[in-house]
Amino acid sequence: MLNILVIHGYVQSAATVAENTLPLREALADIAHLHYVDGPRLDASPSRPWWILDSDLEHDIRAADRWKDVVEWWSQELSKNQYDGIIGLSQGAAMTALLLSMLKSPEKVPGFKVTKEQPIQFAILCSGLSPFLLKDYTGLQLLFIKVFGPSMSRMAVYTKFRIYPRYIASGILLTERFISWLMYNWLLAVDPADTIVPAWKTEALQKLFTDSQLLSHSEGHRIPVQGNWPKNMRKFIQQNMREG
Repeated sequence: MLNILVIHGYVQSAATVAENTLPLREALADIAHLHYVDGPRLDASPSRPWWILDSDLEHDIRAADRWKDVVEWWSQELSKNQYDGIIGLSQGAAMTALLLSMLKSPEKVPGFKVTKEQPIQFAILCSGLSPFLLKDYTGLQLLFIKVFGPSMSRMAVYTKFRIYPRYIASGILLTERFISWLMYNWLLAVDPADTIVPAWKTEALQKLFTDSQLLSHSEGHRIPVQGNWPKNMRKFIQQNMREG
């Protein structure tokens, strides 16, 4: 039986995503168990975002402390459980791409220590967006200074002129080229009429991966479960597990 991690988005929870994906759970019941996780609590908020966003759905520079909590949480979660694949929704899809990059080079992420090997071979990203896309160079520099001190700001200067888009997670710099090296199979789902994460953001995310496919649906900002979607996801999972 496969173990598949399901990562919620900015305002969802494990319970709400589980409720909304019952048809998918039923379609996979004989081959996989879906593990719905709740991210770490955020003080004075019912939501559990993986990082705090501003009004443009970009990384809020004030969220450095939150990211440290998330890194510690993932260290604990992935030291207790092993997963064969990941399904991510919205910000959870961005977290999926970022997490797989972190697992590829854990030494580049301060505080990230995983004691179990993770046999992950595929990821399904729904209504996703690129992680930590920072358009504001000043904000990028301030984040480096807050986390590492003024000396690290020179890396931000290099980033401004050499890397675009820019991806950063408390010290791990994720470029388009780096993510494309990740040897996973990717399936991305997008609703062209999504009003929360515009389709172009998901399309931009898909371009970061070499072995990927992007499919459309009409279910809005969610993991699609109507029509042939559960069957298609099952087929994608089985094919990629056989290849692995």
